[in-house]
Order: sequence, then C-alpha cells, then structure tokens
Amino acid sequence: MAPHLAGAVLTTIRREELIPPGSGVVCGFSGGPDSTVLLRILLDLAPELDCRVTAAHLDHALRPDSGADADACAAVAADWGVPFRTERVRWEEEGGLPAANREARAREVRYRFLHRTAAETGSVRIAVGHTANDRAETFLAQLIRGAGVRGLSLPRHRREDGVIRPLLDCPREQVVAFLAGRRLPWREDPTNRDGSNLRSRLRHTVLPALVRENPELLRVVGRTATQLADVEDLLEAEAAAAEAALAVPGAPGEFSLDGPAGRTYHRIVLSCLLRKAARRLGQGETAGFDPLERCVSAWKRAERLVVDVPGGVRIRVEPDRVSVARIGAEVPEPSEREVPVPGRVLWSEADTATERGAVHLTVHTADPPSDPRSESGPWRVWIDADSVIRPLRIRGRLPGDRYRPMGLDGSVKIQDLFVDGKVPRTWRDALPLVVDGQGILWVPGFRVDQRSRITEKTRTALRLEISGPLPRVRENTG
Repeated sequence: MAPHLAGAVLTTIRREELIPPGSGVVCGFSGGPDSTVLLRILLDLAPELDCRVTAAHLDHALRPDSGADADACAAVAADWGVPFRTERVRWEEEGGLPAANREARAREVRYRFLHRTAAETGSVRIAVGHTANDRAETFLAQLIRGAGVRGLSLPRHRREDGVIRPLLDCPREQVVAFLAGRRLPWREDPTNRDGSNLRSRLRHTVLPALVRENPELLRVVGRTATQLADVEDLLEAEAAAAEAALAVPGAPGEFSLDGPAGRTYHRIVLSCLLRKAARRLGQGETAGFDPLERCVSAWKRAERLVVDVPGGVRIRVEPDRVSVARIGAEVPEPSEREVPVPGRVLWSEADTATERGAVHLTVHTADPPSDPRSESGPWRVWIDADSVIRPLRIRGRLPGDRYRPMGLDGSVKIQDLFVDGKVPRTWRDALPLVVDGQGILWVPGFRVDQRSRITEKTRTALRLEISGPLPRVRENTG
C-alpha cells in the first residue's frame, strides 16, 4: 500500500505541476493522520522531485492539551530529520479568543503562519493534507449552501497563493492504510468527532451513506469538481475578454461597462464578469447567485436596478451602462483650480484600485487652425485666446449653470446638456468645466461657448485638451 500511495501522489504532483524542481515546500503539519502521511511522502519523494521540505506546526491554543500536539510534532520532525517551525497563537494579539466561527478564524491565522514560514524559508509552495474525502465533504457543503460553478469546483490541487494539495486524489482509507503499513505516529484531534458543525455531520453520517449507494463516489465527485474547475477557468477567460471589450471610463473608483454592447453576451459570462468585479472591489467577498442573476436580467432587458452585495459593493444597472463600485465611495468634488496659459493642471488623482489614470487639462497657445471643426473632438477644442477674461479656471458644475453652445440661438442648462448627452450620473459632478471671468467657455465632450469660438478675426488660439479616463458622451459637434 505504501508504494502505491506514494506513486499516486507523485503522479498528481507531476500532472498538476505542483512542485517546481529545486524549490522549497512548507508542509502544514498538525500531527493528524493526513498531514503526517503528507509529510512522510514528501520527504520520501524529495530526492526525485528535487525539493526541500520544512514542517510547520501552529499551536492554535484552543484546547488545554494543544501544547502536547506541538511537542509530538517536534519529536516526529526531529526523528525524521526535517527542519521544523512552530508557533503558539497569542489570541490577545489577534483581538481575543474567537467566540464564534472558531474554525474559520483558526484557519485564517494558520495560513498566515504558513505563508510567513514560506517567506522565511524561501519556499514557493505550501502543502496541506486535504484528501478526496475532504473534497467530497466540501462539494456537499457547497451544494447545500447553494454554491455555483466556482464553489463546487473547490478545493483545487493548487491555489494562486502557492498552496497545494498533493493528497487530493487519495481516499482517506488509503491514508489510514499508509499509517498502519508504515507504523507512523499520529495524533487524533478530538474536535474531529464533534458533530455540532456541518462538515463533521457530513463526514460521519452523510458521506458514508452516499458511499454505500455508490462505492465510487469519491472518484465521481473528484471528476465532477475537476470538470467544474475547467468550466470555471473557461468562464474566467471569457469574462476577462468581455471586460476588455466592454470596459468604459467611469468615475474614479468605479468599474463601468458598456450596457448595450454587454447585452450581446451570454448571461453566464455577464454574471461571471460582475462577480469578478464585485469580488475585486469587495476585498474577496463573493456576491451570491440571486443578486447577480437579478442584475444580469435587468442588464439584458435594458432596465434600471441597484443591488448591494457583500463586501460593501453596489451594482448599478442602467440602460446605457452597468457600474460596480464600493458603497460610499462617492466621487470627490475637487476645488476650483486656476489653469496656467500655456500649461497643464490636474483635475482628479489617479485611482490605483481600478488602475485608471489621472484627469488633466492641458492648454496650448497656437495659431488658429484653418478648420477648427475637423481638428476638434469630444476632448479637444480650440477657442479664441483674446476672448478669455483671465484667469482661466476649471471647476465642477454648480446649480443653475448655463452656457450658450456654439451654433445655438440660446443658452442651455448644463444639467439638460448632460442628460441629453447621456453623461453617466456619476460623472455629472465630476467633469471639469472650463471657465473664465465671464462664465463657462467649454463643457468637455460638447461644444465651446459661442463667445469663445474661432472666427476670421482670431489672431491667437488656445487648444484645450482633456486627458485621462472620461465617460462616453454623444459625439461633439462643435
């Protein structure tokens, strides 16, 4: 049995490319059966894999006798000649002993310890002892909770943070046989017999009943989870391509997508795209199936909808665009700023969270163009320099703001201009207006004011250019 299990683990490591040759591996070593077998097999395979192994044990200090487990692990490591790292959790430094969700808090602290150990030992992988039984338990637990494709594909052989699971294809009965065959020492955690949590009930009651119905259940679940992982990878790739195609400029801190273009995509791709954006802005929190389904349905029907999802994230669906942003992350209203002529002035800072750049206004002095219309665009216009009553400034809109766009007989409200031009609500207070001592000279994305237009009498011109992430508006006809 021992050679068979070691060979199966070697096959998994090579197939999944879990351990790069010449690398270091930290093995999470609790002293229980799974981690004991994992450590022993990694040590046996180390010469063939060309890797170095470090055992790491965290004393969670949640049981009075937990220190005895740490001592036993240290003794095993010394006997096997493997480098050993250990720590005892100081819960007073972790905000106090957890009253609830102890398992989750302990796991969080444990992985921090393992990652820290990996960094200190120069290791690129962290091996943990999850087996095929653990994968089946996770699958059933996720199914009961109503998880989707991603949740049902977990756990995987390898995570992006370097955590690997070499035993994931191995049933626990093989692990127990390996222990007996090699007469390896191990310790039993009494909390594993506690039936108060879902995982324990699945392990001791549900899973054995299902295995009696289908002795190949562990293999079948593993195959299904692997297929779902492939589906999830495909969806992630499709969502990434959709993001690149649909992303449009939005307010700082906001992730915005083209509404009409997005309606041509499959629902599941849109759902995956929104879930990725919400998870990114919500610091890892995952939005549930139902709210995402509602958002996608509204998107497909060009309806309006606002939904708040976990992580403090709000998804706003409108006919022209769909946006994802942190709740309360409102666009700051910059103060009024003077613009040097010629020169450049910053309007809004770069936003590293969304990888979007800063917004600037640049002013150039030049001879007037022969055809201002052909040399202008939504974010670049020409004005008569002599028409400007200095200083030139930029500011946000104010209640009641009006100006007279070139070619119109009368003035228009900026609010009406933005609505007709389909300027997103989140940008209506964030677009910089170019003004002088008499009023508004230019609303970026639209025409210049009638009084500042280039005429045959213009001797010197100013070229105004806005650069940075800007919303899509109706084509400028000025």
